[in-house]
Amino acid sequence: MPQPREVLSRYLEQDQLLLNRYRLKHMIGEGSYGAIFKASDLVNGEIVAVKALPPSLDSSSHTALGRFQREMSIIKNLVHPNIVALFDYGETPQGVPFMVMEFVQGKTLEQHVRHNPMDFESGLDVFYQIASALAAAHQKGVIHRDLKPANIMVQGEDGHYRIKMLDFGMAKVQSELGGEAMVALTREGMAVGTPRYIAPEQARGQEIGPYTDLYALGLLGYEIFTGIRVVNRDDIEGAVQMHVSPEPLPLPELHKVPAQLRPILKKLMQKNPVHRYLHAEQLLHELDQLRREVRMINRGGLQPPQGFHPPASAASRQAPAALDIDYEKLEQAQRFEQSAKQAQEAHRQQLSDGMYTPITLQRAEDHQRGLIVYFEFLIAPVLALSAFTLMACHIQLESNLLRGGVCAFPLLIGALAGWLLKDKFPIFSGVRTLNITSILLFVVAHLMGISELKTNLMLQPAWYLRAFKDVPGLAQLYQGIEMVAHRYVEVLSTLF
Repeated sequence: MPQPREVLSRYLEQDQLLLNRYRLKHMIGEGSYGAIFKASDLVNGEIVAVKALPPSLDSSSHTALGRFQREMSIIKNLVHPNIVALFDYGETPQGVPFMVMEFVQGKTLEQHVRHNPMDFESGLDVFYQIASALAAAHQKGVIHRDLKPANIMVQGEDGHYRIKMLDFGMAKVQSELGGEAMVALTREGMAVGTPRYIAPEQARGQEIGPYTDLYALGLLGYEIFTGIRVVNRDDIEGAVQMHVSPEPLPLPELHKVPAQLRPILKKLMQKNPVHRYLHAEQLLHELDQLRREVRMINRGGLQPPQGFHPPASAASRQAPAALDIDYEKLEQAQRFEQSAKQAQEAHRQQLSDGMYTPITLQRAEDHQRGLIVYFEFLIAPVLALSAFTLMACHIQLESNLLRGGVCAFPLLIGALAGWLLKDKFPIFSGVRTLNITSILLFVVAHLMGISELKTNLMLQPAWYLRAFKDVPGLAQLYQGIEMVAHRYVEVLSTLF
């Protein structure tokens, strides 16, 4: 099978003009699907990169074209100083699709740190820039899925580095970008990525999220400071097995990583996604704090010591032994409480004096009862959906239909019981007993196991809507449930 270089040489040549603006120079890179050319922009005189793809001739070419279009659509909507920029795109008369991108002069992170790790301050800055690019992509609903040193370009020298993240052809888009539907390239659950840097849930074909990219970022961080890969297996099976194994990844050179970064990298490389950072903003917050500490030390003319750690969080600091009590505010609170008691007593006195008629009181009670019923109806769908989702985390059946029926059955029984009892016991109603049942199931789901609950909430919170996630309206509900589930996992991780 001819290589992309050979095919493209038939359609593109040196000094060829694209879009009456970009003049090709020579090929500077080649991949399994296409090639990259250096070119000059005749309008502003700048050097650009032109990524081109051979014409679509067979099924594999159609797959490559889909990835090419996906990458183009993604980069067009991702504007960030650490993500390669897209300037233009088009197609030659011979059917060669191409995109004009920012030309990045430098070396890949792989070339830069192989057996030549970065010092503390430079490495921290590069690590922060990669995390910042991921955060920008994740905010747009884009999961890179193929983060590796070869996809990170490093510009500059002498510690003043600027990184550019490349190759979004394997990315997964969790929402539409700029109102454009993305090309579907991989079926749900298919494992994609580079074996040395693939996350466990990604290797198993499970649901992925921002935490998947953060796992790969942890592996990159280890390389930045040690110059050594965490997974150094050349065979695909052996590399994947190291990720999916329950055993922690071996980190024999961890002592070379600055002490204050070791817990951060360990958290990023946790096999269970629940135990990692759930999104890049969490990581950036810790790195920001660490960078401030480094700047403070450098301003004092000192170098960060080997055992230097970021300051303890406010929650870990010891509380003062004595409290400074504001007695004036305390007296104001006591006077307010006394006034409230007097107003309540006056209200009771008015009732006893007959100022409120029975009809007026009945109307007030009916109004109050109506508000309670309205509130119960309002929260019933939220409580029922929450209980259903949490119980489903513990009930794993091959048939999704059977799984949904088992989880919904207690809720239906609860609602039916209230409907049957409402004539004999007016305090009950279908909605009220449904809410009570939902609350009980909510508690039971937590008692059945917090760890399993967190894991399944992270990987597949809205499994029952997966088949409909492209339907307008349901797509937003699917994304909303995922977002709420991930935030709830953060709360559980903090508490337990």
